Amino acid sequence: MQPEDARRLREIVDAGRRVQAYVGEEGAAVALKSNQCRSPILYQLVVHGEAAAHVSEDTRAALAAVPWRAMKDFQNLLVHRYWSIHDPTLTHIVEVEMPPVLRAIEDHLTTLGDESTSG
Repeated sequence: MQPEDARRLREIVDAGRRVQAYVGEEGAAVALKSNQCRSPILYQLVVHGEAAAHVSEDTRAALAAVPWRAMKDFQNLLVHRYWSIHDPTLTHIVEVEMPPVLRAIEDHLTTLGDESTSG
């Protein structure tokens, strides 16, 4: 894997973990009601999608289960049509769609010997 891809994959995981930290045990539906949590959650989702857009085709193929296009498309919505995204959609992405993506990427990095995703 290209070093730049490893960095981008770590950025995806780090952004996702930050989202999960902001959401906490209360869940996304509650966290999104707080402006102190909502803005950083949305920003980290933008980072998440932007990093995904810059992963090479080879790495994307190696992680075929990751919805690369959907991640970038959602980032574009957040940036360019933010008013059209509703809390139930955000909650679903954060609580249902994001965890398996993060696990798949972390597993891939671990398989390649990248220990920097823990913590």
